[in-house]
Amino acid sequence: MNTPQVSFDRSSAGGFAGAANLGLAGLVASTPKASMALQPKRYRMLIVDDARANLDLLAHSLSHLYLLSFATSGEAALKLAANVPFDLVLLDIVMPTIDGYETCRRLRQIHHMQNVPIIFMSALGELKSKTDGFEAGGVDYLTKPLEMAEVLARVDVHLKLKSLVDTQKELLAELSDERDRTDLLLHNILPPSIAEQLKNGEAVPARLHENTSVVFADLAGFTGVAHQHTPEEVINFLNEVFSQFDLLSIRYGLYKIKTIGDCYMAVAGLSEASVDHAQRAARFALELFPVIEQARKQMGFELGLRVGIHSGPVIAGVIGINKFAYDLWGDTVNIASRMESQGEPGRVHLTETAHSLIETEFECEARGEIELRGRGKMKTWWLNGSKAVGKG
Repeated sequence: MNTPQVSFDRSSAGGFAGAANLGLAGLVASTPKASMALQPKRYRMLIVDDARANLDLLAHSLSHLYLLSFATSGEAALKLAANVPFDLVLLDIVMPTIDGYETCRRLRQIHHMQNVPIIFMSALGELKSKTDGFEAGGVDYLTKPLEMAEVLARVDVHLKLKSLVDTQKELLAELSDERDRTDLLLHNILPPSIAEQLKNGEAVPARLHENTSVVFADLAGFTGVAHQHTPEEVINFLNEVFSQFDLLSIRYGLYKIKTIGDCYMAVAGLSEASVDHAQRAARFALELFPVIEQARKQMGFELGLRVGIHSGPVIAGVIGINKFAYDLWGDTVNIASRMESQGEPGRVHLTETAHSLIETEFECEARGEIELRGRGKMKTWWLNGSKAVGKG
């Protein structure tokens, strides 16, 4: 291999930052662009030495392998390292103003230099000089006069070690990101307490929640209207509407259980005991209608919305082995579903139980008795709005 011509100047060279550009008393090695283009990966190396002979020797031996920057003082090295992500530093010990030990300690204070290999170079061959170098943060020690075969071997070893460490960090970061995404997904489909139990490998027994309010919201006439639009338009419409429902459920403290076709199911009072579960369910229900109206205007779907609410106990739990589903069971769920199906578009249909919990805060209108399959006659109510000024 032909050794490329190396020149020293005070301008930026080789496409990387030079010491002179930062107002430093430093040198920069430049290599022909054609030679650089042949290298698939070239590490950046900072060489710090106040002896021109050593810089010439190292430049001649290393410039065809690495992108080299030079500094002739500790101060210049620190300023250069603050702006350039070097992969390795060769650092002389005996220098004016601040020596190599202090330079090394300060380099370690630069965030992106904390794990960069720093190899000391010195004519000081006694043991104390070497131990002082390791204590300052160096990873190796080369004794002058330099043997270039040894320099090349040690540099290669430390760059390979750094590459392994960098790869490990990248893999750990990817694993951490993947874990965060998994946790987010798990918390999106399960209540936080249930998600944590499953993550810890714990069994999740079914649980009775005494005081809840279950809400069913169904897009009236959706099946017929869907036939008039493309599948993509239908999915976009549902996604827009149910995404807004999701935001409202978060705002009012409800937990979304699932969507069933064009029906949305949520519950208040599930995650923790609360005395206002029915009020939160009512506020949530009233806010659904403006969402539908806005979506109709934007996307041209002529639909109504029926909402049903019933309050009472539910059994909640996780079913499935490899595809978890958190669901509710019990009379409260069935009756809330009947309130929706036997309601009217544009209205919120309440059982008497739900009405009794919210009547002091909301305007309600008696509907009278209706026949509920399997339950006989039940007195129900329409929810018209909040008595309070503003909503939420």
